[in-house]
Amino acid sequence: MDTLKACLGGTGSYTKAVAQIRPADGVGPTFSITDTSVGDGCRSTGNLSIPEDERYILTLTVSGSRLSPARTGSVSFYT
Repeated sequence: MDTLKACLGGTGSYTKAVAQIRPADGVGPTFSITDTSVGDGCRSTGNLSIPEDERYILTLTVSGSRLSPARTGSVSFYT
């Protein structure tokens, strides 16, 4: 089963985590999930229809108040 999960976790100053996967070539479905629960909570998608043997890009963005500016990181992977 292919799912995408975002976990904010902790008790820091960040209040939102967004995980997104998209095809590296820009052709095909994009999926994202947002978690705004500080602590142990997580959010996840249901089963995703992701094509096999394709290159995708995973991007994670966390954001909070103006004292904690947004941070984003990306990595590519093959399904």
